[in-house]
Amino acid sequence: MEVEIYTDVDGIYTADPRLVPNAHKIDRITFDEMLEMAGAGAKVLHLRSVEMAAKNHLPIHLRSSFTDTIGTYVTDEEDSMEQALVRGVAHTTNNAKITISSIENTSKNIAEIFETISKENINVDVITQNYVKKNKITLSFTVAQEEFDHAFTIAKKLGKKLNAEDVIGTEEVAKVCIIGVGMKSTPGVASRVFQCLASSDVEIDMISTSDISITCVIRESDYSKAVLAIHNAFEL
Repeated sequence: MEVEIYTDVDGIYTADPRLVPNAHKIDRITFDEMLEMAGAGAKVLHLRSVEMAAKNHLPIHLRSSFTDTIGTYVTDEEDSMEQALVRGVAHTTNNAKITISSIENTSKNIAEIFETISKENINVDVITQNYVKKNKITLSFTVAQEEFDHAFTIAKKLGKKLNAEDVIGTEEVAKVCIIGVGMKSTPGVASRVFQCLASSDVEIDMISTSDISITCVIRESDYSKAVLAIHNAFEL
């Protein structure tokens, strides 16, 4: 049994074909990979539909409404799927970054920041924490651009309350995410990604990882060359 979803595209691609002319259609992708891609900006399948199919181990066949060709199957992980080191590259551009600098490193402070923001129904995406000096940390996080003004106002109030050294906002950042189940068992993928971006003069503002993904937050103006460079570097 499978679910067929018809759309205006003929499947899921290794990257956005508008940015990467040599992007190709993926024959099979795991639920976990698709969840990562959907969360990172690939809008071909709705996140909730993938979650429901994964929960019930029900394969999805995404295909075109205009042709009879086979599209992309989204399924449980199979042994053969680990042969692909990287399955695809996804990106979003409607992001903003906020940094609260040099606050006391306590769980209470961190909890207060994100509890206050969540009470305003603002969704936080990537979060990083850096030590700047003894018992002091800097927190950075991303939000959607349309929520930036509200989030930044709240962050400045929190920064003042928590005696932060500074609160900085950047309205135009992009998120590039490299995804593949093969990354779980292969060392050196992060190194290749960072070297690729360095060679393309793309500066990395933030990094977030999971077992099967590496997410880099970069300048919005650099996202297209970053996606193209990574796609070519991994020969997708």
